Amino acid sequence: PEKMATVSLDDIIKARAVIYASGHVFRTPLVQLPGERLGVSPNTKLYGKMENMQNTGSFKVRGLVNMIARAPQELRDGHVMPITMSGGNFACAFAQILSSMGLRGRVVMPDTVHEARVEKVKAYGIQVDQTHVSKLEDVIRDHMDKEDMVYLHPYDDEDLIAGHGSAGLEILEDASDIDVVVVCCGGGGLLAGVSAAIRQTQLSNPQGKQSVIFGVEPHTADTMYQSLREGRAIKKDTVRSVASGLCPPYAGEKTFRHIKEYVKEVVLVSDEEIVESMRLLYSVGLLVEPSGAASLAAVRSGLLGNLENKKVVIMLSGSNISPTEMAKLLKV
Repeated sequence: PEKMATVSLDDIIKARAVIYASGHVFRTPLVQLPGERLGVSPNTKLYGKMENMQNTGSFKVRGLVNMIARAPQELRDGHVMPITMSGGNFACAFAQILSSMGLRGRVVMPDTVHEARVEKVKAYGIQVDQTHVSKLEDVIRDHMDKEDMVYLHPYDDEDLIAGHGSAGLEILEDASDIDVVVVCCGGGGLLAGVSAAIRQTQLSNPQGKQSVIFGVEPHTADTMYQSLREGRAIKKDTVRSVASGLCPPYAGEKTFRHIKEYVKEVVLVSDEEIVESMRLLYSVGLLVEPSGAASLAAVRSGLLGNLENKKVVIMLSGSNISPTEMAKLLKV
């Protein structure tokens, strides 16, 4: 039998209580944005969910904190070390949160990651291995064979999906009459959680407002888009994009099941559109990394249908980009 989406609204509500209580996760604002200055029709009411202001610089901390809370006690006691794979924001969140809890951990990073990012993670006392992106989980398995460790998956985990779903609950509390929500998709953890939170809340009240949720991927990293076409979570041999956060080694199986159920469509945008959207966001005072700017790129692309007189929320997922990288991309 086909496996169904399994993260319930109750799971998400419980996760939210856990992560708020931790002190590591902020409730970020939903802010109305100057759509015309962002190249969006003046008749579209555009809102940004400000996860670029979240602790550790991205939404990743939401799912991570819930995963740690629900992991075996010996992880929190420091007897068993957590291990993960990430070249970016999940590694940053993993390092900062574990360090603040007085815990050690290990991250396996792709060998293409900028040296500054590797050093940043090591500065928190986290051990780092680097390998080819296709070998990340082989290295994790090698470590787990030798030593008792807990694998905290960077996206394909139900406790993580539930934690990320807290952002969806916040959006609904701040603006219940939303027409469209747009969320970037790498491995799919954020898209799965936010769509599950919003759609399950709304489906329990069929007479109320029903929102449409879109995912966004780069053309050159269309893992979830292709997974939806094939009806199963797939792995692509080469994924590349200016939005490195949207280049997972494979689509998550658990995330795929939730996205298939709760998301209308995943649309594709180009790197040029992503960089232009990042530039526009910067011009109205918002620092958003390429992965987070993909949501605006989708709204500007025309691929989401007619957005006239619609209330649209874009997820601004993170701000972990250095001034140097920013200047290089924007060619200023």
